[in-house]
Amino acid sequence: MTFKKNYFEHIMLADDNCHFPISLFTIHIKEMMTDLDVNEHPGFKNFAYLFNNELTYAFMSNALLFWMGSKAEHGDCPTIFKLLDSLLEFCDEHLQTDTFESLLIKLSEINYVDFKRYQLNKIKEKKRKNWGPLIKDFDKTIAEEVRSFVQDQRFLELSKGSWVHTYNPLEAPPKNSTKLPYYFITLSSNNKALIYKEFSKKQDSAIVNVDMDGNKIEFTSILKIQADSMTKSQTVEEANATKLIDINSRLQVSKIMIILKDSRIFEFYVSNQKLLYVWLDGLNMLINENSELSDDTKYQIESLIKVRTDVQLINLPDTAEDMDVVVPDINELSALTSGFYYA
Repeated sequence: MTFKKNYFEHIMLADDNCHFPISLFTIHIKEMMTDLDVNEHPGFKNFAYLFNNELTYAFMSNALLFWMGSKAEHGDCPTIFKLLDSLLEFCDEHLQTDTFESLLIKLSEINYVDFKRYQLNKIKEKKRKNWGPLIKDFDKTIAEEVRSFVQDQRFLELSKGSWVHTYNPLEAPPKNSTKLPYYFITLSSNNKALIYKEFSKKQDSAIVNVDMDGNKIEFTSILKIQADSMTKSQTVEEANATKLIDINSRLQVSKIMIILKDSRIFEFYVSNQKLLYVWLDGLNMLINENSELSDDTKYQIESLIKVRTDVQLINLPDTAEDMDVVVPDINELSALTSGFYYA
């Protein structure tokens, strides 16, 4: 009854060019079952699949769900056919380890979004297997390009400069301190040093020029850069007891320490996570390409690598033999990344 109910609701509500072509899918499912090779799909070996009405019904029901879920039109039939091919692989995997009855339950629980994710994962697995060691070199190239992109991002932020605190903004100013409350900190014009200057209040960053009279720290004099969190989170019990707003929940203050080779330490405070990652990781990446990065920047790099790799894998032919030219070397594979831009 589920298929009939969904089908008639679909026919009543869908536009003419979006009607589910039931005859085309009936033919495709019949051909898919007739052409099935049990050597490639061993789960079907001991199963009378060819004239099994329950299996055919399940495939047709899911074809309709895929059609509606993707908002397909008549020209999209080949795309849904490929989803049904993946559904056949799904059935084969399940039948190798479990019963036909349990498979029918699984098929009745499938939704379009989850199954599309399954299909994409299978495509990536197949292409990784078929392209073999070339993919490992390609992964390395993508990882290097992504890290370079993130490094350029951080470099751009450093070049703009930032307003940071000379002391912890969560605490009262140190007594008898001669320091003004703010630093404007940026890169030198030749990008080989850090320049900073004290200010009594923040100004428009676009008009601040510290190149002439700012203090300079040459990158060659830096031993290492590290950071400590200054924020102490308030517990639920403490918040309920005091009924006060926790300033720490608004400010994520961190102290960044630049330790010089002559043992001097230059330190400043940032009041949010973005500035922390810009200055801690940005300076580390500029000074040492192999430096340890924060978890946030590592996550950003890993996420970009995954997105980039997934996109490029989808664009590859199924196997190297499917290409019209000889099997490409790593430089040819790398060329596939041209025209790819990060948002």
